[in-house]
Amino acid sequence: MSFSGVHIACGFTGQRGGCNGQVGLLGPSVWSQTMGAPGTTIRSSPYERFPDGPGEAVFSIFSSADIYFAIGTAPDATSGTRRFLPANTAVDIFGDRAGNEKVAWVLA
Repeated sequence: MSFSGVHIACGFTGQRGGCNGQVGLLGPSVWSQTMGAPGTTIRSSPYERFPDGPGEAVFSIFSSADIYFAIGTAPDATSGTRRFLPANTAVDIFGDRAGNEKVAWVLA
């Protein structure tokens, strides 16, 4: 059975302070949600516990169809500032360090 919909995972980057201050690889997810219809995630991004926290919040998004998505505290993927994600493509994108951001999406 093939995947259909949009899968969103939210977590943190790896620990801060890697080689030359570079951001580490993605760490474990804090939450994930698979959505079969356009809408907004139920959960929001956690805040970054700076400076000794687990890193910056990041969303990993994969879609089986072309979509537009928006990230924010009140995201609007229909008429707000949005990004395009082609079908069968994954993207990792940083959230705001203040947290409380959600992902909204609509079919392109």
